[in-house]
Amino acid sequence: MNGRIGVPAGGFPEPFRKRVLKGKAPSVPDGSRPGITIPPVDFDEQARLLTERTGIPFIKDFDDIRCTESQNYYHFNDLISQALYPDVHRDFLAHMARYSDTSMIPTPFFFAGMKVGE
Repeated sequence: MNGRIGVPAGGFPEPFRKRVLKGKAPSVPDGSRPGITIPPVDFDEQARLLTERTGIPFIKDFDDIRCTESQNYYHFNDLISQALYPDVHRDFLAHMARYSDTSMIPTPFFFAGMKVGE
């Protein structure tokens, strides 16, 4: 309701918004973009830091994939995730390093495990 993740077309219903925010002004004024308060990011520097920290190369162009012997690489999605959600991205990378890609495991099996016979 404070606008940090966006505002729907036409804005929020004002009496409701006032009650939710308890009289505080919204963080982002209506009509402006949600990320206006986020500081600018130097993506080239972030790519260098991410590669330096993990040893995994950053690939700007998918044609460059052929130039690396590693099957693991970072792309722009990783940089954006790192910039917007650094803790979540760091935890995701740690999960991938420990368990590899678990995205194909059905959610109930991932969280609760399999039952006998499944």
